[in-house]
Amino acid sequence: MNCSNLKTCVLSNNIQEILERTFCHCESLESIIIPDSVTSIGADAFSYCFSLESVTISGSITSINMGAFMHCESLSEIICLATKPITFDLVVFDDLPSTGILKVPAGSNTGLEGQLPEGWTVEYIGEVPPSTPEQWNSWVDLGLPSG
Repeated sequence: MNCSNLKTCVLSNNIQEILERTFCHCESLESIIIPDSVTSIGADAFSYCFSLESVTISGSITSINMGAFMHCESLSEIICLATKPITFDLVVFDDLPSTGILKVPAGSNTGLEGQLPEGWTVEYIGEVPPSTPEQWNSWVDLGLPSG
């Protein structure tokens, strides 16, 4: 995929899986919103996205495969809307900044916290949020993207 100029991406709600290496080496990609239709993120899907700063992961995600976010050296914010455990395949996040913030719904049990570097902080946010970017406008006061 030639994605050298791709800075942000909002995926269609028709996508069920982000395949292996789909966005690998999209070095200009700064943010991605993964819709509620996606249940799985393939191996190395976002690896080497050096400019990736923010990722929003849907509430429907059930698995994230090896190296999915490897070498995302600018990643500083992950918003994960899932509340149930996610299956991780070995190392999902490797070579991330030593500090960042993970935002998850209060009461969630994703296991994502254990995948991130020790310097990352976890912020629990209200109730389970809406699943579409269009509905997120009401969540702006919690620091979530407005779509």
